[in-house]
Amino acid sequence: MYVGEHECAHHLVPFLANALHAASPEATITTTEIRSGRDWTDPIAELADESADLTALVAPHHLARHRTPSSLDLPLRVHQLVDTSTPWPQVEQRITRRERTAIRRGVEAHGYTVEIDHDGTLLNHFYDRLYHPTMSSRHGTSARTATRTEAFRLFTDGGILLTLHSAGTFVAGALCHRTPDGVLHGRLIGLLEGDDEWRRRGAMSVLYREVLRWATENDAPHVDLSGGEPFLSKGTFQFKRKFGATTTIPRTWLGARTTTLTPKRDSPLMRRFLIDNPPIAHNDDNSLSARYYFDHTTPPRLDLSDNCEGLTTRHLTDLDNFPWDRT
Repeated sequence: MYVGEHECAHHLVPFLANALHAASPEATITTTEIRSGRDWTDPIAELADESADLTALVAPHHLARHRTPSSLDLPLRVHQLVDTSTPWPQVEQRITRRERTAIRRGVEAHGYTVEIDHDGTLLNHFYDRLYHPTMSSRHGTSARTATRTEAFRLFTDGGILLTLHSAGTFVAGALCHRTPDGVLHGRLIGLLEGDDEWRRRGAMSVLYREVLRWATENDAPHVDLSGGEPFLSKGTFQFKRKFGATTTIPRTWLGARTTTLTPKRDSPLMRRFLIDNPPIAHNDDNSLSARYYFDHTTPPRLDLSDNCEGLTTRHLTDLDNFPWDRT
């Protein structure tokens, strides 16, 4: 069950719904949305359904608290930030060796070249043929797609459009926006017709490398690769981690919200959900840590790597000795 502001729900509920459904096709999720501007002086735990197997309570930091011994406080979102303040060879070296090899092979196989669209000539084409189809194919009805007007506003207000081509065809693109502090933000990303085959051919990896290279050569001290839900099972988290990204809390209003995640009932659903989706949680000092779960039949999912800056510790929890509220 989700309890929190309406504006926060679409940042968390789709992931929880998909992850719970993957653990058990019969799983469902309910939401209780709180009006923005509510008087937050009272905790919201009383709004949660006590019969739920799992509750996710989203509230401002000062109201976040461990509801039971089984609760974890998570950031609502995490961002992944790459330091591009050093010369390009140093930035490139922080990309994992395996990813650098994959990029080199992709360029050799498909002849990728990158160009910068300085005047917006390709912006409509990018929006219609790459960005919009990619969002639809990746997220379906839960896609948070920017409008065409928003895309053009980003471009005209300090934006750049990096375009990746193979044999003369525009196959991947990134609309990035530079804020007054110099940080380059990856805003809109797309593959031709949303076809994931281009990802498998390494186009997205080459594109990300070129975004970092552009930032390094144009005095942008950091690249914010955006982020997502605080779980190591997120494919986008694992992909961006390979580019030397540091896991951070966003500097927007999203960074001022905490999700208190409470698994309540010991069940195959909850065990599978926790094991398959290791969360990123706040430590007592507000640093971030990876939380892995396991039991007597299933080992922790250490294949979902926490090897990145920003995650200071790793915790492993045995679900056979977990303080469930009920069984």
